[in-house]
Amino acid sequence: MVAGNPTREVLAQLRRGVRLAEGVARVEQVRAKSHHKQSTILEMVLREGRNREIRRLLAKVGHKVLRLVRTAVGPVKLGRLPPGESRRLTSAELRALRRAAMETSHPKGSKRRQRSGT
Repeated sequence: MVAGNPTREVLAQLRRGVRLAEGVARVEQVRAKSHHKQSTILEMVLREGRNREIRRLLAKVGHKVLRLVRTAVGPVKLGRLPPGESRRLTSAELRALRRAAMETSHPKGSKRRQRSGT
């Protein structure tokens, strides 16, 4: 939840990228889930989350984060898992994490270097 009501242009700017101290950061996806009088609930997807990245991105575009909730880690949905708690992953979640890790290490369209040797 952020203070104020981000415009479509602000959301587009987050997708295009915002300059932070360590370089340009951008969100993979962002959408306004609901608008309230003085705040907006946003849903954001990051490819790689750096330290306080969401808070810093939103501050740069003029919107203070009022509440931040992680809903998933990669393909694993957290559901109602309380903060600080853990649970065993299902077989399907483990497979999905392995697939996601392989896609990250070998992005589509990238050419793998041929290895020679015995």
